[in-house]
Amino acid sequence: MTEAELINGCIANDRRCQSQLYKLYFSFMSKIAMRYYENTDDAVASMNLAFLKLLQNIKNYDSSFSLSTYLGRILMNTILTDIKARSKYGLLFLDEDEIEYEYEFSVNESEQDLAYNDILKLIFTLPPLHRNTFNLFVLDGYSHKEISTMLNISEAHSKWLVHDGRKRILKMLQGVNQEIVSLKKVL
Repeated sequence: MTEAELINGCIANDRRCQSQLYKLYFSFMSKIAMRYYENTDDAVASMNLAFLKLLQNIKNYDSSFSLSTYLGRILMNTILTDIKARSKYGLLFLDEDEIEYEYEFSVNESEQDLAYNDILKLIFTLPPLHRNTFNLFVLDGYSHKEISTMLNISEAHSKWLVHDGRKRILKMLQGVNQEIVSLKKVL
């Protein structure tokens, strides 16, 4: 069944088409959602909510855009709404005293050699606001201005969070490199 047939089936409320469309985009959606949530339950809940929003508004879908772009945007908006709701309760923010403003960073060879899942594991060691800001900027390509609006933080804070996240990840990578060098010496 083609994507257009699936979309038409979803507009007609055909459960089989809805299920097939969900299965078709599950992997795509999970890759996005897992970057923002530490546990699978929260990621799947956001994915399901985004998919429900898609199905409720699929008759408004403009086929001049790819369905993956449309669904990805719905999912990101759903995730950002959840992040904002969590931030209202102080779950994501740092003390303002921790803010430094530096922007330089370097890329080393180990960063380039790591697999995607290994990088995600490193990103998940970051505090939630660092992780979400880092994901939005580095992986999803949002500007600091857009991120500041999405997360209700200043642009400078967004820049610092990305910088500090990179710095923390690089520090972890240097530790991994030291362990590899030590293992090579032993072997």
